[in-house]
Amino acid sequence: ELQAGEETSTLRAEWLALQALMLYKQGKAVESKDTAAEALDILSEQECRVRSLAYYALASACWLLEAYQSTVEAYQMSIQYGRAGKNPMAEMMSTVGLVGMLQEHGQLHQAFEIASQAVERIERSEVLPPISAVVYAALGDVCYQWYQLEDARRHLQRAFHLSILSGAS
Repeated sequence: ELQAGEETSTLRAEWLALQALMLYKQGKAVESKDTAAEALDILSEQECRVRSLAYYALASACWLLEAYQSTVEAYQMSIQYGRAGKNPMAEMMSTVGLVGMLQEHGQLHQAFEIASQAVERIERSEVLPPISAVVYAALGDVCYQWYQLEDARRHLQRAFHLSILSGAS
């Protein structure tokens, strides 16, 4: 009976995380943040896959609210739980979001470090989910901003190749 209750709270939390993302897309940042926080409140620590999604939603809402430190922390938690819960979509989207935000704030060294680590994990895993193209593109963008044109070209070509493989036109 306890397990059924845990499953119910996990499903509710997943629904709340998806609602938070929908509210974010509608520009309702405060409601999105509150809904993502509610999802995190009812989730057990072991529900890594759903926690990664809820933290991604929280980070997205915090970014809209221009809460820099909260956004960074939520993206980092989403990446951590995404890895633990084998949720590459949340992990990669959070990585790209964090790298983009760091670039926007002129923190290119930190953006490069995070994007490089993500690319290393992708290449070690020997699995190339379609979302990994965006990570390669983010790394290529940082290299381009540093005028490391050959590295930028290599990463952007990899992103382009992965996009084609995934069916993007």
